[in-house]
Amino acid sequence: MNLPTPVISDNSERIIGESAPMQVVLRQVAQVAPTKATVLITGETGVGKDVIAQAIHEGSPRKHKPFKAVNCGAFYQDLLQSELFGHEKGAFTGATNQRRGVFEQADGGTLFLDEVAEMSPEVQVKFLRVLETQEFTRLGGERNITVNVRIIAATNVNLATSVRQKKFRQDLYYRLNLFRIQIPPLRDRREDIPLFVSAFISELSAEHGKPITDITSDALNYLQNADWYGNVRELRNAIETAIISATTEELQLKDFPMDPESQQVSLVPVQTSGTQLAPTQIVDATTGEVDLLDESGGALQVVDTSGGAIATENVAIYKTILGLILSAIRLLEPAATAGNEVPFLIPDEDTSWMQINDTDDVADVLRKALEILSTIAKTLEHRAQEGVLPIAPPTGQQGGSQMPEGYLPALNAEEVIGRVGMTMAEIERAAIQKTLAEADGNKTEAAKILDIGVRTLHRKLDAYKQEDNNSVDAQE
Repeated sequence: MNLPTPVISDNSERIIGESAPMQVVLRQVAQVAPTKATVLITGETGVGKDVIAQAIHEGSPRKHKPFKAVNCGAFYQDLLQSELFGHEKGAFTGATNQRRGVFEQADGGTLFLDEVAEMSPEVQVKFLRVLETQEFTRLGGERNITVNVRIIAATNVNLATSVRQKKFRQDLYYRLNLFRIQIPPLRDRREDIPLFVSAFISELSAEHGKPITDITSDALNYLQNADWYGNVRELRNAIETAIISATTEELQLKDFPMDPESQQVSLVPVQTSGTQLAPTQIVDATTGEVDLLDESGGALQVVDTSGGAIATENVAIYKTILGLILSAIRLLEPAATAGNEVPFLIPDEDTSWMQINDTDDVADVLRKALEILSTIAKTLEHRAQEGVLPIAPPTGQQGGSQMPEGYLPALNAEEVIGRVGMTMAEIERAAIQKTLAEADGNKTEAAKILDIGVRTLHRKLDAYKQEDNNSVDAQE
């Protein structure tokens, strides 16, 4: 088969991608590169955060100055201080000479700090000072050293969560989170996989002296349907292994190390989350990043892990649709996805209605995706208006205006629930409506106040919705 030619960005020959999620990333790189802004790059391990950092540097006025990279998780914290800030002779045992740290080495250029969440509190304090003043002292030294360094930081964990857990300084988080770029995982931009395959075959076959020029359709299909939780790095390793194992000029399915579980969708609880709204930001539970949050701040599970294996194509459809939804939110309402101010997009702790399982067909998947879109739209509208979304339209007779029969009036905080002439069903509905308003739309909290189960509350709300639809149909 004929592999596509890799699509690269203008800023770096190493960035590959033509998918919608990567176009969002590339636009952000183009926007921020010419500036002096600090950048925070987030995403799972192996997605290419270092490549994006390099592209930002190459697209900046600092491109002819040094670009230095440090993995903060690769050093003991005492050594990390020395790596970052340098040390004077005799500063500690083994410090036989003066040493310049990477801040000095990167003066005038860019410093990329990967796994920035691994910094100890002591290092965080010194790092914050450099961000604020561009000054520091070497370990064991007294002289202030001034530098002009642009910082690009990266992490694969949720720094906002680390702040809440007192593991990361809030003031440092705000300093770093000036301009955030979220790189989507490879499984959520599968259309880019053939491009990576083409690039890696060309690169690695030459490196290993193998005359590999192509890949069979079934092998490429396998690569495109694998989840790649190790992302681009894992894909590259798989192709390198296949090239080493190959006996023909075309990579075949048998050349790839087959994981028996790779033929099914992983049933690890799947999440969507807060500030990383690149499509489709459906990530496993180990990453710490959360795209859609419920009212408790917990991650939403969108795959029913109690059932059997779910058809790969159904999950792919679901993830693709959710990815488009999340991308639209990011593009249309940037404020809704900025920093630590992300509104809860799903105002309910019970998200079982979102889950797909092995009995759902494509129609079920589409229906549930549309329900999610409707819920998110209402939530964003609610947050924007700083009000409480009504569960049903204001109904009944109010202010002298005649409303359709069977509807209930909107209630304010001073009004009582029951009125003469209301049926018990109407009183119950009014009580639920008012309680939900008081609970700011949180169905779990409202259910506790009403002393009913969350599922019971969902059933009643569904029934009210159906009643309203039937009433509207009858009027028409």
